[in-house]
Amino acid sequence: MDTLEKELEECDASITSTTEDSVKITSDIIIDEGEQKDEKAELEKATRRKLRQGCAVKFPAVFTQFSKARSMRSSGMCPCQGGATGTSLITMGIEAPEEADKLV
Repeated sequence: MDTLEKELEECDASITSTTEDSVKITSDIIIDEGEQKDEKAELEKATRRKLRQGCAVKFPAVFTQFSKARSMRSSGMCPCQGGATGTSLITMGIEAPEEADKLV
C-alpha cells in the first residue's frame, strides 16, 4: 500500500512538473510571437516612412499642397472640416409671417 501511494505521489509530481513546463513553454512562445509582431509593425512603419520621404524628395509640390491643406483643415479654415460633404443650416428670426416670403 505504501509503495502504491509513493508511486501515486511521484506520478502526480511528474504530471505537475510536466504541466508547469508546458505552460512555461507556451507563455514563452506567446511572448516571442508578440515581440515578432511588434518588430514587424515597426519595420512596416519604417518602410512607409522611408517611401514617403523618397516621394517627398521626388514630388515636393504634391507634399507641400498636402501639408498646406492639412494645416488649413486643422486650423478650422476649411469649411468642410475634413469631409467633402455636409449640410448647412441657416436660421432667421421672423416677426411676422408676411415677412418670411421677402427674406426667403
